[in-house]
Amino acid sequence: MSVKVTSRDQTFTRTSKVTISEKVALEVGPIITKKAKPGDTITNPLTVRNTGDNAITGVDLFFFYEAMFTVPKRYDNCEYGSFAAYCHFDATLAAGQEYVLSEELPLQLRPQVPAPGVAGASFTWSTPIDGRDNLDMVRATKPTRGTQGTLRLVRKPAGLRAEGAQTEDSFFLDTQHVIVTVDGTNRSDVSAVGGEVRAAVGATATAKVGVKNLGPAYASGITEPAATVAFTPPAGTTVTTVPAGCTKADTGYVCRTAIHPLAVDQAVTWGFGLRVDAAGKLTGTVTAKSSTSDVTSDNDVAKLVVNPAGGAGGGDGDGPSLPITGQSGILLGGGAAALLAAGAALFVVARRRRTRFVA
Repeated sequence: MSVKVTSRDQTFTRTSKVTISEKVALEVGPIITKKAKPGDTITNPLTVRNTGDNAITGVDLFFFYEAMFTVPKRYDNCEYGSFAAYCHFDATLAAGQEYVLSEELPLQLRPQVPAPGVAGASFTWSTPIDGRDNLDMVRATKPTRGTQGTLRLVRKPAGLRAEGAQTEDSFFLDTQHVIVTVDGTNRSDVSAVGGEVRAAVGATATAKVGVKNLGPAYASGITEPAATVAFTPPAGTTVTTVPAGCTKADTGYVCRTAIHPLAVDQAVTWGFGLRVDAAGKLTGTVTAKSSTSDVTSDNDVAKLVVNPAGGAGGGDGDGPSLPITGQSGILLGGGAAALLAAGAALFVVARRRRTRFVA
């Protein structure tokens, strides 16, 4: 279609492509229920039916697999991105006909999935024109095509072939769900992250506090933050800067992770500005809480120490302390070398203790 606009001095012509779509209808099979353990592979007998009056010329399949699943077999008519996949089928779906995949689509539960628990996957069928947004989302992550054969649709009678674009508007009928009951015992181990900072009285230091997941399972955080941290600043300090993600609470501050899930070996920290108002060693507490069942509560509480006694050194935990920061915390030359040597010695001793001070 062409549109021409003419004024006294200029004429503009623009050409647009108008697509007239044919309405079609897709409907998926029932909810699939499975039982598995972390690391197991499940297969999914996906089905799709053409419930409309017109033949459907080609359909697409879209599904997420992060963070609960990996894809153990990858087909050459599918594109696999960093978190989702998109498959195209050239088959013609005859009106009133149900189709099944040529083989049950496999997914593998990640070993880090919490157990006992529930995992789920959703598979959305669409016409190519309706699935374009999902295809663009997958292609934005620079996907790769599979090399392990072609996944096909198996149908009974051959359908009539229609021409032109087709669109499907039954939004609640085109997604098939798989619900997996995850058996066994697999929990996260969320630990509090504290440390040490130094600053002269009247000066301000940046104190990083947070949480780290030691595994072996991730902290899911699907309907709530994967982990929360309660921070009670040391008496004798004043909080001058509250980082994003943290809010004032009764005795201090509460920080909530914004990532889902909190992966194994992943840490999240928040930097608080602390003004030192009193001399001597000042101690606050950091308490971490997981959204899922935790392996142990022994490392859920850590210390945030301002100006520890005995000069520059590591904490009394089983890991290296946070960096020493603040206006009076600068070490140069031989002082820096001494700090590194002291930190190495303390690291060996501290590994035997439970309270964690993790950078």
